[in-house]
Amino acid sequence: MTRADRIVALHAAARERILVLDGAWGAMIQRSELSEEDFRGDRFTGHVGQMKGNNDILCITRPDVISGLHDQYFAAGADISETNTFSATVIAQDDGAQCRITVEDDGAGSDPERIRQVLAGTADGDSIGMANVDARLRAVYGDDHGLLIETAVGAGTKVTVRVPKWHAGVRAS
Repeated sequence: MTRADRIVALHAAARERILVLDGAWGAMIQRSELSEEDFRGDRFTGHVGQMKGNNDILCITRPDVISGLHDQYFAAGADISETNTFSATVIAQDDGAQCRITVEDDGAGSDPERIRQVLAGTADGDSIGMANVDARLRAVYGDDHGLLIETAVGAGTKVTVRVPKWHAGVRAS
């Protein structure tokens, strides 16, 4: 079923009856009694600082738990289930003198070489708005602070940006 088909089906169901949205994700996650190791998974074993309570990363470190909670909501009669995000699918982590911000999805992905060319300015980036973000970050903070984009066709995309917590001449507006 395509996205368009799902939207049509959702609208049709909403005309017929009241739809039920899932419940409190935070409470359900807490009931799972996850450990620090559950939150870290394999990916964040070396991360400095506490990860427990950072519910957003569970989609990456414990997708089985999140999938199980979706199943529980649907089994209880929910028609619609939200994503497990509390910060709009963005993960922000303390990284010493830096702040590391990561946005990750499991969507269609892109050709990694094309992304490199767009960021380098050697290819047209009509549908890739990240090129000017990358250029601005590098202009303000230096070449070590542009976007890091990891992607592959069919494998989704992960965009990471590191910025200093403080930088001379840069102020919040």
